[in-house]
Amino acid sequence: KESLASVREYLGCFQVHEEFLALDVDAYVEALRAKGEELTLQELKNEEAKAKKELGELRESIPSSKVVCIALVNCSKVREKLLAKKERQVKLLQELIAYVPKQTMQAISKKFTDINLELKKSCNTIEEVDAMRKYIEDLPRVLLELRQEVAATKDWYKALTDLRYTLPEEDFRDKEKGEGWHMK
Repeated sequence: KESLASVREYLGCFQVHEEFLALDVDAYVEALRAKGEELTLQELKNEEAKAKKELGELRESIPSSKVVCIALVNCSKVREKLLAKKERQVKLLQELIAYVPKQTMQAISKKFTDINLELKKSCNTIEEVDAMRKYIEDLPRVLLELRQEVAATKDWYKALTDLRYTLPEEDFRDKEKGEGWHMK
């Protein structure tokens, strides 16, 4: 009975992680991404914080080796696999937090590019001049909306800074480009 108790204890170390082992991390993050506009920064921050907490708990709860009866069982491979999977989940969640403002900044840059192209069009008729005049009159409202969209990304980028997430070079350029358009 004593030997069975130590085997049960050993199995119990891993039994609590069965649900996580069955989880497809990529599908989990993709399901969050599929929420689109419904996905909030707070929801993602909560998910990322929960995953980081669970990562710490994994580090604490799974030993590198465990004595079962009279044998020393090496648990390092299982431990490494679980930790790697949880670290991947944290990384994918952080990348998802970075994805939202990146998409917004790319859309903003496209809108500014479209405005720039429209303003560069030459007007050859009175109707075209009138249409350009109306477009220019509406421009302050459009620019204000775009500035508000840029301002809305600040919380996302602050969250990434708080997470000590380093933006990839391309994402950083998108951010700088989106934030700098209104100065041109």
